Amino acid sequence: MTQDSSPICSATRSATECELKFSLSDDTARALCDYLDAHTTSLSTLQLGNEYFDTPDGDLNQQRIGCRIRRWTDNGREHAEQTIKLAGQIKDGLHQRPEYNLPQGKQQTPDLTSFAPQIWPVNMDMSAVNKALQCIFKVEFERRRWHANWPLSGGATSVEIVFDQGFIYAGAKQEAIFEIEIELLEGSVDDLLQLAKMLTSKFKLHEFNKSKAERGFALAAKISQQ
Repeated sequence: MTQDSSPICSATRSATECELKFSLSDDTARALCDYLDAHTTSLSTLQLGNEYFDTPDGDLNQQRIGCRIRRWTDNGREHAEQTIKLAGQIKDGLHQRPEYNLPQGKQQTPDLTSFAPQIWPVNMDMSAVNKALQCIFKVEFERRRWHANWPLSGGATSVEIVFDQGFIYAGAKQEAIFEIEIELLEGSVDDLLQLAKMLTSKFKLHEFNKSKAERGFALAAKISQQ
């Protein structure tokens, strides 16, 4: 089944992102995608370009704050969104972090001063940080997407399942992306875990605790150490 999709996120959102992340092989990816095509609702495939920002001194990363601009085209329309992710917790593949999204205008860098001031650490000069922002690394990938409920027969818990394939770029270095994410849209975390348990019982999925941002900063750090 297929359906047209709305933009990835609403224009303004403050929520706790809750998702599971898995690594997998080529053969498993093909089998899993076939299964999802048959048993869930397919959404349009997106080409995503993410740019991650920080100051030269790493002020945001030191506070475990992620700052990115995401650009994509969907149904012929171009979209851009700036996102802040705050420190959360990652355990057994489950990623939970406060997330804030705003539309990105024509400017090439995020505007941190447009976010609610209470989300930032006390005594951090956000105006100074905002002026010093620079792109640290980029992530470009294709995202296949499915919408599912749990139970699959039409349960109350709603999730989005995505398969991301692409690369992280930092200077002349690059690192491949090949992963599955299952994000809770509405409902209970227990149901999210039950859906993941069902999929991992059918397919060789491996819990993966590193986000794209963590991997990108680690790749960029290798360059600075050379």
